[in-house]
Amino acid sequence: MLLSFAEAFRNALLPFIMGGSAVLLLLLALLVSQRLVRAAVEARRRSLVARYAPIIASALDGDAAATAAAAAIIPVRHRALAASLVLAPLHVVRGGHNTRAAALAERLQLTHGWHTDLRSRRWWHRSEAALALGLLRDQAAVPVLIGLLDDEHDQVRAAAIDALGQIGDPSAIAPLLARMNDPVRHERARLVQSLRAFGEGATSALLEHGAAHPGDRALVATILSFVGGAAARAPLLQWAGADDPETRAAAWRALASVGLDERAFYHALKGLGDDHAAVRAAAARALARTGRRDASPHLAGHLDDEWEVAAQSARALIKLGDDGRAALAARVQQGPGLGHDLAQQVLWEGGHR
Repeated sequence: MLLSFAEAFRNALLPFIMGGSAVLLLLLALLVSQRLVRAAVEARRRSLVARYAPIIASALDGDAAATAAAAAIIPVRHRALAASLVLAPLHVVRGGHNTRAAALAERLQLTHGWHTDLRSRRWWHRSEAALALGLLRDQAAVPVLIGLLDDEHDQVRAAAIDALGQIGDPSAIAPLLARMNDPVRHERARLVQSLRAFGEGATSALLEHGAAHPGDRALVATILSFVGGAAARAPLLQWAGADDPETRAAAWRALASVGLDERAFYHALKGLGDDHAAVRAAAARALARTGRRDASPHLAGHLDDEWEVAAQSARALIKLGDDGRAALAARVQQGPGLGHDLAQQVLWEGGHR
């Protein structure tokens, strides 16, 4: 009876074993065929890159014949590959390359496709198109890119921010600044980086925005600390007298980068007496950039102020030459306290023990 049961069990199990083996063989065949297809696709891609890359490189170097040849040789079905070859150098090279790349993209009918994709239902198409047009610095895309700052997908919003920074159209500054107040939908650091990319050419637009929106002046001043030139000095000095201490501090931090003239120097000395420590610290930082020894006694008086102020004052003094070092040494001689420790530390770091 046991033998009969074993025989019946074997007969029942055999179809499952055979079926399982067939399934495994089928999966193995699919895996092998998939890898063969991928290898064939990759080989084909390498072959196309080897064929098109030299032509596109010559076109991007300014060869008009190569530009015409690229348009004639590269079929529509290979335009996605051509797009990657056109855009790749723009990640590291600017200047004339952008102009030639834009012309080549137009000849290859890529630009129209990217403009169309900005309105695609697929978010990844919108994102890729925004990044491509940003690399090309396509001014015509700016209005749509500004609209994409409020896209439902975060990667599209990020791509639009990056693209607007690369294009550098001043009309995008106000919309970018407006998104600073929405940290849920926008990454502040990315917005600041995009605005920094505008360079000094954005100074006037930033100042106009700050003049029209007093509540944004602290933010505008922070950006001007990276991109502002001498033209920003007078408005920043005005903002350094604002009622809002955050704006005053941001204005002095920006002036530290822009540099102080005679009038600003005088007001920076007054800033050392501000009621708010952040403002006093920012004024001390600005004075450090002047190199003026007559600031030394004013800064020395704040070596025992709140930590932030005292630290900035000590760093400023060590940069002001003999008078600054003498003031630090005098504080060391006076005995224990915050000022003593800070003065001793910066003198030691500067090699003046």
